[in-house]
Amino acid sequence: ANWKTQGIYSMITLIQCKRALRLPLSGTYMDVGYAAFGRGGRAMVQALVSFLQFGVCCVFIQLIATNLAATLSGGRGLSSTFYTLLVTGVCLCISLLRYIKQLWWLTGLANVLMITALVSSTVEAFVQIGRHGGGSGGSGAAADVFFFLSSMFYAYEGIAIVMPVENGFMRFEDPNTENERHRSFLRLLMCAMSTISMIMLTLGATCGAAFPGISTGSITAYLADTNDNPWYKVVNTLTMVAVLMTFPLQLFPAMEVVNDWFGPGCEPRMCREETESQQWLPQVDSFEAGEGADIGLEELDDGADVPPPHAGCRIEWALRRLAAVIICGAVALAVNNVALLVSLVGSIGSPGLVMMPSFISLSLHYKAIRVLPPWMIAADVLVVLMSLTVAVAGAYFSISELVSDLS
Repeated sequence: ANWKTQGIYSMITLIQCKRALRLPLSGTYMDVGYAAFGRGGRAMVQALVSFLQFGVCCVFIQLIATNLAATLSGGRGLSSTFYTLLVTGVCLCISLLRYIKQLWWLTGLANVLMITALVSSTVEAFVQIGRHGGGSGGSGAAADVFFFLSSMFYAYEGIAIVMPVENGFMRFEDPNTENERHRSFLRLLMCAMSTISMIMLTLGATCGAAFPGISTGSITAYLADTNDNPWYKVVNTLTMVAVLMTFPLQLFPAMEVVNDWFGPGCEPRMCREETESQQWLPQVDSFEAGEGADIGLEELDDGADVPPPHAGCRIEWALRRLAAVIICGAVALAVNNVALLVSLVGSIGSPGLVMMPSFISLSLHYKAIRVLPPWMIAADVLVVLMSLTVAVAGAYFSISELVSDLS
């Protein structure tokens, strides 16, 4: 359970550092990095967020393709390349959803579908363990250990969007109750992430013991392939649909970084001669508006009272997103293994984002901005050391396995 505690601790530390730096409510992870370490800190956070979120998109494409192949296993002669290209085409279409508000109903339905799949897989795992006992997966070699740890770090990719969630939670509160609301959010965060962690631990422990022969990285695809019960075809399809529905939301943080590097949707001068906070907000991939604005994208719709942008902005905005999805699809084609993709993304992107809050916290302590008790200093140092170990060793084994597969 150490990785679970570490992930939650890093999320809480990030939020506390933001408050210690007295950043505005709309402050992002990148803003915290800039306030602590200047441009280098901001660039580091941006690089990690973009790598992680684009990596998650690659994983999603490959996972959906794997599940689709298992669902349509009766269609002989269709290669994995065909399924990956088909899924990439669908993702190209849904990536053009412009407003975050348009995604809420998708993510809500996706959560229901995913819970159904999790419960079904766990129940089947318990049934198999009861009938045949647990199998022995993995060799216990160092590579297997770090593949496992990298996958666990991948599970905490949500650290990249914890601050936008906090912003939405705190946005409309009376300033007089801000501190109590902040404490309520931290309690909610701990409860929610602890629950998710227990679900993942239960699912991993039971399914790992019950189905040691899984090689695709998808439990539901494995059940659909090996179990005669038609319900598992349905469960596999539900998982596929759930992941597809959340694909645009995973793309948003990465595109926000791209827009910050190259301008929001297009160079502002191509649209209108106005300040950043007055630009046409709906074109920006962001969870909140620019500095000085009190309205978030989730509150805007097609009827919002804002002037339309130049046509070039819309075209460039769409082309950037389409190009990003095509690149993700190409990566999914090259690394035709969900488990390896998860390990690779989890070993490079997630540990960096998990240890950055501890780096920032120690920096603020050194500058006397946020004074830490000895136990928190020790905890931050431990988080940094563990994350660095997983990042270096996990990346080495993942890249070695990737090179072996490609050769």
